[in-house]
Amino acid sequence: MMGWNHVMGGYGLFGGGLFSLLILGALIVGVVYLFRNSGSSSGTRSVPPAESQSAQHPTPMEILDTRYAKGEIDKEEYEERRKVLERS
Repeated sequence: MMGWNHVMGGYGLFGGGLFSLLILGALIVGVVYLFRNSGSSSGTRSVPPAESQSAQHPTPMEILDTRYAKGEIDKEEYEERRKVLERS
């Protein structure tokens, strides 16, 4: 029975188990930290909300400007519709 104390390094069963749990916990925290940080540096570019909204859904004024620039409407119609949109 005297040999058990020598094999455990003098800490007994509780000390050795506690140390193993601490190492296991540190490894788990390290792995979680690496996964979280690897996702943010994946090269994906985050688009600000205002920039993405105007790219997907142009405002009525932007649509009107585009139609005038393409020649779909003349200057009179452009001015009338612009006044209506400015009042809204």
